Amino acid sequence: MTIAPVTTAQANVEWDSPMFRLAQQQFLRAAQIMDLDENVKLRLL
Repeated sequence: MTIAPVTTAQANVEWDSPMFRLAQQQFLRAAQIMDLDENVKLRLL
């Protein structure tokens, strides 16, 4: 089985949706409230 490579542009389109942006905003707000370490936040984001 061969898997076609995914370009960066294709990957960005897949995650560019209002629902995903809302989830990111919620995560960033929760991370701020929890005082989450910046390195952990970047890894999870």
